[in-house]
Amino acid sequence: MNGAFTIGTPDAITHMAEELPNPKIDLPKAVFAQVGLGTITSFCYAIAIMYGINNLTDVVTSNGSFPLAAVYSQATGSSAATFGLLLIIFFSLMICLVGTFLLLGRIWWALARDNAVGDPL
Repeated sequence: MNGAFTIGTPDAITHMAEELPNPKIDLPKAVFAQVGLGTITSFCYAIAIMYGINNLTDVVTSNGSFPLAAVYSQATGSSAATFGLLLIIFFSLMICLVGTFLLLGRIWWALARDNAVGDPL
């Protein structure tokens, strides 16, 4: 999930381009900083996850439900610790959900302002 959250954000940055004081200079810097930092943190996270895998076959054949849960279970050896780590992911999903709704609201506002969602007939 770390990679999805860190690489998926340039879309949000570009939607706010019209509010930047100097978008020609500031927008490429913001996108580069976000993608660069996201790539570095995703790479470090992937290396840490790989050290936690004891049996790759169990992770691959985890019924397709949530392979990260199988990795956490192997790494910790405890159901409570696995639940705690998955709870952290759940909380981050809920926080990102709020940001997603805000982004969609801004997109709809921009479309409505430009009369792009008017009467289709």
